Amino acid sequence: LFRSNPFGSTDFVPLPYIIKTGIPWMKQDLSAGLQGIVYYCGGARFNQVIESIISQIGIETYYLSPLDDIAVGKQIINGRGLTCGVINDIKLIDWSEQEIRQEVKRMLAAGMAGGKFLFGTILMPYKIPERNIRAMLDAVYEFGRF
Repeated sequence: LFRSNPFGSTDFVPLPYIIKTGIPWMKQDLSAGLQGIVYYCGGARFNQVIESIISQIGIETYYLSPLDDIAVGKQIINGRGLTCGVINDIKLIDWSEQEIRQEVKRMLAAGMAGGKFLFGTILMPYKIPERNIRAMLDAVYEFGRF
């Protein structure tokens, strides 16, 4: 299950509002259990709220925004859960194959250290050229091995 929260990112509301309103709401919604829950804010940044979500709710999987710094997210999560680094799907439309390769390599270098990392996408727009999708996957297979 994904836990998509319109009040879960400081891109939309201030952190004090998330702490005062969003977290109690999430606790209520998730009272049946956290098994399989993924924290996801629809592409909005949320590195700023991860510590509060871990300490107050206990969710263990975080699907970061393409705008979040993966290394910072990993540092905050600090082995207490799984981090998903997310490529900016929109940029895949226009990037060259080399740019895609460099971005995937950068993301994997930032996320793979210490394990508990996966590489992800958001929506994969129809306009992404197939060659760019293949370039992304080839780079993931090349650089995503331990």
